[in-house]
Amino acid sequence: MSQQPAHKSIYKLAAVLFTLAAAWCLLPAQIGGSNVILSSAAISQPTFSAPAASTILTFTLGVTDARGLAAPSLAEVVVSVIQSYVRVYLPLLVRDYSPPITFPVRITDAIPVRPVAYQGEVFYVASLRMPSQLPPDGHFYFSSQQDALAPVVVDDALFILLDETEVSSYTFSTSSEPPEPAIVEVGRGTMEQLVGRTVTIEYRDVYDIVVAASEMWLVWMP
Repeated sequence: MSQQPAHKSIYKLAAVLFTLAAAWCLLPAQIGGSNVILSSAAISQPTFSAPAASTILTFTLGVTDARGLAAPSLAEVVVSVIQSYVRVYLPLLVRDYSPPITFPVRITDAIPVRPVAYQGEVFYVASLRMPSQLPPDGHFYFSSQQDALAPVVVDDALFILLDETEVSSYTFSTSSEPPEPAIVEVGRGTMEQLVGRTVTIEYRDVYDIVVAASEMWLVWMP
């Protein structure tokens, strides 16, 4: 809380954000209370002239990263006019903020080669929460690097399941050939089914020899 004489009625909104590895754009916008004019709607600390009477001003702060993923937050600014003083209560506009799930999505570290326990063994299972929004363009791949497109391999097959139903799979081996590393794309149609959902990733043996897998990420590439 701060106290200032009424004639100095220029006040500042302040947004506190966690540092992320992305370029942020802050878009404060008033949605309730008396109309005020912000000095800028595209900076983290715009100023405004307080109304003459006590009021509550409600603003939104929209946080958008470089890939278009947004996380809006609501906050109230209480302006109280008491005799010759104006009291302004400035809230923290971003409360309990956690970054949205975004790309790349980590699947697992590399799994070293070992003999298969039995034919058809499911030797790795992971439940993953998928991002709640997709970039509007680009492609999605399984990659052995989080920041570049690189081939992956599973001995023998990779499956994506949603509610225990297979939605995508890729087999790296054949009955007569060992597994070959490959660039594996996940189609946009499949990704749209998975948005915001929890999916299961499974690695399975097929040919009853050995099991292994490379490091694995689900990445987006423009």
